[in-house]
Amino acid sequence: MALADDWAAMVVNPAGLVQIKNIQFGASYSDFYQTDGLFQVNCGLARAFDFNAMGFFVNQLAVGSVYQEDTIKITWARQLDNNLAVGLNGVLYYQSLNRPDMVGLSSADSALSFDLGVIYQWSMWLTGGLMVENVSSAQIGLLRDFPPVVLPTVARLGFDFQPLPATHLLLELDSPRIVSLGAEIAFSDLLFFRLGWNKDYPALGAGLKINWLRFDFGMLSNQELGNVYRLTFSGEL
Repeated sequence: MALADDWAAMVVNPAGLVQIKNIQFGASYSDFYQTDGLFQVNCGLARAFDFNAMGFFVNQLAVGSVYQEDTIKITWARQLDNNLAVGLNGVLYYQSLNRPDMVGLSSADSALSFDLGVIYQWSMWLTGGLMVENVSSAQIGLLRDFPPVVLPTVARLGFDFQPLPATHLLLELDSPRIVSLGAEIAFSDLLFFRLGWNKDYPALGAGLKINWLRFDFGMLSNQELGNVYRLTFSGEL
């Protein structure tokens, strides 16, 4: 939340997009809980313009050919002063359910919403971030005979503490009172190692940066459902 300094800021906190340089792009693939057909794939492109940045992000979550959820985000961010940055996501949600054999199900629905983000740097070693997701409480309805489901508005507050150079200690609070902890350490801006505790489950990750390319791997452990694996490829031009 507070450590949002690359193209993925469009998901974590749009205000962080102002920290990119020139053009960044990336894509990731997630395999969920070792379940057949349940996966997530996304990609994004962002560019900096003086004190502003803009980006485009697409995400798809699917369960085989039965259910598909697409999210498209257009992001704008601006550095207001040396300490404060703000960001905005315009979001299109699209969901489809392919079960024509079941009566009362519509094939698809969509909705528009937006996210707000703020990042404030108190000092060289402490940064705070706030993101409010789905501010307009978008509604999605796949059941013809039932009212649409209101997508929840979620507020996330995070802090990035840097006790040493290239070291980050992270704390994140979600509106449903969920606490996440994390740590990242970098070696010569080449190797990156991460540990975390996310919603009662441990997580770990590693990254490798070669010139303008970067490769990342992450895993979230869930004793009941299995593990989530994520591979990410990104670059900067």
